[in-house]
Amino acid sequence: MTKEFDLNQLTEPLLAWFSAHARILPWRENPTPYRVWVSEIMLQQTRVEAVKPYFERFISELPTIQALAECPEEKLLKLWEGLGYYNRVRNMQIAAKTVVGEYGGELPADYEELQKLKGIPVGNSMMCFDIVILGLQILRGGWDGILYGIVVIVLTSGMMNQTILSGEK
Repeated sequence: MTKEFDLNQLTEPLLAWFSAHARILPWRENPTPYRVWVSEIMLQQTRVEAVKPYFERFISELPTIQALAECPEEKLLKLWEGLGYYNRVRNMQIAAKTVVGEYGGELPADYEELQKLKGIPVGNSMMCFDIVILGLQILRGGWDGILYGIVVIVLTSGMMNQTILSGEK
């Protein structure tokens, strides 16, 4: 028989673990929706360490959605050079133009609206949730599913031992 578990017991140990083990990543330093979106697109099929210099160069040249929307294609492709899959950055620019024209230059804080943008893979709920949750730092529907996944990983990975879960020091 399983004993009921209070998920609130995970908050402090999980945050402590993250503080101690989180990698320093440039898109986490100032997690705006735009920065999270750029990182998510770059990280598709690319290692985190490989993406870091590309991300920093891209963001320094195109710090806003407006700048991405207005960037000449030649410069855009040059900034993306080395990441491959050039349609990703072309689609990002199409989406950026849509965001500028229809959303006042701000990525929408709505899962369904994000899914409509070119370059946001249809059905990629994790990317949309990352943009909304990490970039806007607000919770939306679906967070429960992500939280459930995190809890399952935490409880099955050995990340937290029984002493921590029991509250013993």
